[in-house]
Amino acid sequence: MVLPIFAAAMVLPDLDDLREHIARCNRPAVSRVFGDEPQRRADFLIGAAKEQDAIAKARVDIAERRRKLRLPGSAAADTADAVNAAADELDDRQQALNDRRAVDALYRDTLDFLRQHYLASCAQGTKNALNP
Repeated sequence: MVLPIFAAAMVLPDLDDLREHIARCNRPAVSRVFGDEPQRRADFLIGAAKEQDAIAKARVDIAERRRKLRLPGSAAADTADAVNAAADELDDRQQALNDRRAVDALYRDTLDFLRQHYLASCAQGTKNALNP
């Protein structure tokens, strides 16, 4: 289950559009993207923390379910297949979160590079190297 706030934070601004705005030294458009970034980043971090917490709690639950299955003579309501399916689903959630973190890190690196380029090229009114 992906938290709604986390899903919204996963929508990244279009880097091609940003690059085009930077190439034109379009200050209002560039400023809007950079100005929105702290809120997007905060939403992402909060969502990632909540998702990681939910995954950790679910792992404890799965461990307990497995422990109960191993007890001799226990009349567990679970089956090994059900527990394994829940564990597989949890692994998928963890991998999706890890992938999302990797994408976010690459996005931030790209945004930082574009910000530096914008400041170096547009602040002084020089010809922008991103112009085709």
